[in-house]
Amino acid sequence: MRPDFNQVAKAALDSLDRAIFEDCGEVGDITSDALPLGNVYARGTLLCKAQGVIAGVSLLPELCALKRLPDAQALEATVIVKDASVVSAGTIAATIEGPARSLLVLERPLLNLLSRLSGIASLTARFVERVSGSGVAICETRKTTPGLRTLEKYAVVCGGGTNHRYGLYDELMVKENHLMLGALSISETVAELRSAYPTKRLTLEVENLQQLEEALGLDIDCIMLDDFSTKDVERAVALRGRTGRTSIIFEISGGVTIDNVSALAKLGVERISVGALTHSAKALDMSFKLTR
Repeated sequence: MRPDFNQVAKAALDSLDRAIFEDCGEVGDITSDALPLGNVYARGTLLCKAQGVIAGVSLLPELCALKRLPDAQALEATVIVKDASVVSAGTIAATIEGPARSLLVLERPLLNLLSRLSGIASLTARFVERVSGSGVAICETRKTTPGLRTLEKYAVVCGGGTNHRYGLYDELMVKENHLMLGALSISETVAELRSAYPTKRLTLEVENLQQLEEALGLDIDCIMLDDFSTKDVERAVALRGRTGRTSIIFEISGGVTIDNVSALAKLGVERISVGALTHSAKALDMSFKLTR
């Protein structure tokens, strides 16, 4: 599932508006406002200072709709490198021209957002490259920055990854705590959910082969193998084959690193979810140099 560009653009505008308010409050940029910059126009050059994958730059033409930025409608963005492109150090990704005061306010919030998203895309691309040729999808999790989920999931797609569910509202997922708090068996839990949502995609997290054996006899779409050892993943795949339930997707979750993902992708599963894509990605080094 690829994020809708209009939704991503709206999320970017909302995020930048909040970030600008954090910087300016109700008062504004008191340094720039006190200087004779009212009639000064400038150009900002977005420079990539490290190799990586770009995410968020294609959204720049939407900046004219920013609510909190002074003279936002006077900004003109030129995208040179589109999202999902691989860049090297020294690559100019975009330029923005407009009132100097607006560019001075925009500089830091914009860099914070684009470097964050590009860092996620870059890390995702590394994982995707490690499983190349296996047919295994690399997915993120719900371990996203509060308020940035739509954007961070977009960044994962820019890096070649595949989006997991967006939240608690669009897919059913049964985890350990649901079973414990509901005091129902796996079969009873799935029956309750199928009664309420007969057509929703349903994922079940299992923690051992005994739970897996029960799950393979149920009306579910995906089984998440949570913290399974390599040997147990192999046993799980073999068990699925013997039961003939090969239409059920297997997903490995927990303990996945850049060092072991390649080996995990060879075990016969369809998906690997990696929390690190969004909670541990290093920001891509970028700068926004202003000139008159």
